[in-house]
Amino acid sequence: MTNIQRFTVHDGPGIRTEVFLKGCPLNCKWCSNPESIKPNPEAGVYPDRCIGVEKCGFCLSACPAGEKNFLVTENNRVMAINRDSYTACLSCAKACPANALITWGKMYTVQEIVDTVLEDVPFYVKSGGGVTLSGGDPLVQWKFSLAILKECKEHDIHTCLETEQHVSPDILNIVYPFVDLVIADIKHMDPQKHREYTGVGNELILHNIAETAKKEMPLVIRIPVIPGHNDSR
Repeated sequence: MTNIQRFTVHDGPGIRTEVFLKGCPLNCKWCSNPESIKPNPEAGVYPDRCIGVEKCGFCLSACPAGEKNFLVTENNRVMAINRDSYTACLSCAKACPANALITWGKMYTVQEIVDTVLEDVPFYVKSGGGVTLSGGDPLVQWKFSLAILKECKEHDIHTCLETEQHVSPDILNIVYPFVDLVIADIKHMDPQKHREYTGVGNELILHNIAETAKKEMPLVIRIPVIPGHNDSR
């Protein structure tokens, strides 16, 4: 998981707690949360925070694989990570004193997440809010997401699922009984363009959205309008 964001108001009705899980079947060129695409924890870089490899250099000395394999330095700062040779051992992020290198993603239990959600129950009751599972796509970890949804419904909390719908229909049928609202994006209607911009076709996505609509589930479809990509008539 990358984050638990409290007091959100845009992803579902009322005041909500939004849980961002790692892992996504798409790789959109315009992704606003690229740190959530891969399912496992990984190191992220914030160059402006870097003290300087000559003054500090803890990240370089901590790397068991040799810093030249993956740390990209420029003007005495760590600027990026070469993901092609990155080993994801996270030693560099653990050693950085300035949080210029941090770990994206943390392991949580279902109960830890639910305990955080329950802290804001009075706000859900007052505003008609609840919990939203987002990502990434929470259905990459669908069994974990299902456990969270079940626990929330046990406490009569409104549940919202943000999903790309690029998943087996069988999984949707298992998860949906514990979902009050589905939010789905349509990135592009043209299958070839969709594959070009996201890495996958849209056939399964459109099929699942149509089947979701047939179930008469509350459904919100959003289109992220990206100039030059999907903003034509």
